[in-house]
Amino acid sequence: MRLSTTILSTALLCAAALAQDPVYRGVTQLPAQVTTDNEARVCTPKQNLPALAIAGAVHTGQLVHTLWLGPDAVGAATLFYRRSIDGGASFEPAQALWTVQAGEVIDTDFRMACHGHEVWVALTSERMSDGSIDITGDDHLWLLASDRQGIAGTWSTLHVSNGQELGLSTTDEPADVNAPELAAVSGSVHISWEYTYDVAAGIAAASGLQGMFYQRVDFVAPGTLGMALTEEVRIETSPSGAVDVDGTNITAVDDVVIACWLDNRIAGINDNNWNDTFIRVSTDRGLTWGPEQNMTSFPAPLTFAGQRESKVLIWGSAPNYFVGVFHEDSRNGDDDIFMELSGSTGAAGSWTPTVMVSMSPVGADSDGMTIAVSENGTIYVVYEDDRVTPGDNASNLAFVVVDRNGGADFLSGSQVETQISTGDASSPPTLDCYENYAAIAFVDNIPGNDPSAVSYSYDNGATWHYEWLVDQPIIDADQETIVAVTTRGDVVCEWMDDRNGGNAFNNLFVGGLRTASIRFDAGTPAYVLRGIGNPGDANGMFFSLTPPAPGALQLIPADGWQSNFSVDFLTFSLLSIPFVYGTTDANREAIFPGLPNAATLIGLPVYVSAYAVDPNAVAITALTDTLMLNP
Repeated sequence: MRLSTTILSTALLCAAALAQDPVYRGVTQLPAQVTTDNEARVCTPKQNLPALAIAGAVHTGQLVHTLWLGPDAVGAATLFYRRSIDGGASFEPAQALWTVQAGEVIDTDFRMACHGHEVWVALTSERMSDGSIDITGDDHLWLLASDRQGIAGTWSTLHVSNGQELGLSTTDEPADVNAPELAAVSGSVHISWEYTYDVAAGIAAASGLQGMFYQRVDFVAPGTLGMALTEEVRIETSPSGAVDVDGTNITAVDDVVIACWLDNRIAGINDNNWNDTFIRVSTDRGLTWGPEQNMTSFPAPLTFAGQRESKVLIWGSAPNYFVGVFHEDSRNGDDDIFMELSGSTGAAGSWTPTVMVSMSPVGADSDGMTIAVSENGTIYVVYEDDRVTPGDNASNLAFVVVDRNGGADFLSGSQVETQISTGDASSPPTLDCYENYAAIAFVDNIPGNDPSAVSYSYDNGATWHYEWLVDQPIIDADQETIVAVTTRGDVVCEWMDDRNGGNAFNNLFVGGLRTASIRFDAGTPAYVLRGIGNPGDANGMFFSLTPPAPGALQLIPADGWQSNFSVDFLTFSLLSIPFVYGTTDANREAIFPGLPNAATLIGLPVYVSAYAVDPNAVAITALTDTLMLNP
């Protein structure tokens, strides 16, 4: 071991510009039973935090949370959860978070969000706070959450829509709840939802019309949930019973919370083509709210179609928060996507003029807006349009436009558009990003097949790479494909396909890509690193090698790891001299020559992985899966 320590202490590797080389993860069938449902969620934390001091906890860069609704072993509808602690390479056994009782109906518009070690789930059901079923058939809002990475036995449950039962001070009590949306921050989740006005509260002729409510839920103690507000807050102030609210969404960073929605208060309830976009901003974690702001103020109904949807993004850090409001509407005669930008936390009067961000040709109809912003201020807007055959939605292709300058490119018209599907993207694309990583997933309708596919970028949206998630042409995927990206750069997707024998035997699957890999080339000899790991964000990369247990403490399990300098006392290469690397034109492989097979030198199997090192954050982030070398 002394010899290996001496040799390996020189293995600190310098950063290299690397090309993408996807490594397929295994495919995991989420539920054991066949299901025709595609109601599922996937999310990953975007905070690099060390593992908690609890059995089963890992670095947050390795966590993947999945959620789906399906039958349990006896056929009862159940909300299941499975987590991965290795970036999607494998998944732990399913946990049943909510099992539907006899006579109870659960809606399929559940949501999941996570932040650091916390994971939050919102669902709507007919179940009341005492566990009984609401005889009116109205749905109630529930929150399920874990502040310990979703580990079994750490989940708490809270009934959120308490005004629905208690008749608190708000006159417009929600009679039926739907469409919950979540925005998670450290220790809290912000929840918005739509509700149907309660006719019994004296609001005449209001049945079927909806408003918007808000509540914040905190972890008030380890494992204990509490509501920040005694009563949920009604966000919109339009006249009750005369206006219908749609498309509510919410976003938050630190103490800043922004609610966004559509309503038809100008036209009244008889003209949904006259929806406008409204927002309200809170700068104290939802305790108080600023005035409503009408972001569109259409002077007349839109003739082609009404306002399809609006969404809001926030990014930055105190005091420099930026807010973007995005609209999909037909103000130009067909659907396009527009934006207003604020550099002042969304304060009234701080907005830029409206600019169009989609780049569809004149006459092409843009549909299915999906937006996200990375921690570095890169904005991604995904949409489909029928430019191939205008007016034929069966010819929709999927595109992404990228602004790497926090909205400045959209304002100047210098954004770049990239086609990301090869055929009709038949499901609304989903999108996730972290720093320079981004991935867009969808079902791609191509001749003879409808595969689940992903287009991903590891260079801040400059280039995109298209891959099928399963290399089996006979498989057809249905409905949507959902994507999440870990802070390590793992791409994890959920989808439904018919591999079990046709559409009657569809089931849910999860899988994805690991786009960085390492191998040992005995002919050179050299270690060859392929794929991307965003090494530019670190000071370099190095190999860390240990013999497998029981010969020594195994710091690098086969599924990868993350650690820090204070506990990483067995790593052999912290203060090493960088090797010179070469790059081949064919594969753009980063080759680190002159390194022998360490396993042969010491006569024991060893584990090898490439890492990014950030001494400022005292963090070591695994960029590649671990390679096991044999002597």
